[in-house]
Amino acid sequence: MSRRADDDDVCYECGQHTGLSFSGECTVCSPGYERALGAAECTACALGGFQAERGRECSRCEAGSYSPVAGSIRCFDCPLGAHSPTPGASECLACPKGTFADSTGASACLP
Repeated sequence: MSRRADDDDVCYECGQHTGLSFSGECTVCSPGYERALGAAECTACALGGFQAERGRECSRCEAGSYSPVAGSIRCFDCPLGAHSPTPGASECLACPKGTFADSTGASACLP
């Protein structure tokens, strides 16, 4: 994404995690969105990721939490009886028969 500097008739790329507004100015990406250098526009954080502050890159949810929608601004703890063993989960897994998770935000089920 580039912006034209009218004074110098020169184009330059907007900074990382910023996009080009309708008025032609570089603006910071909204929470839940990021933009890599060279990309055309700000894009939503992927499932299993989040970004809570303007102008930052997306992060993966930690084990024990999940993000079920693209463009999320936060992760949610897995509910009782469920877990997410790896970072970046878009859903929690039910504990297998004979195991349990007795607290929210579990990354493993106990026997």
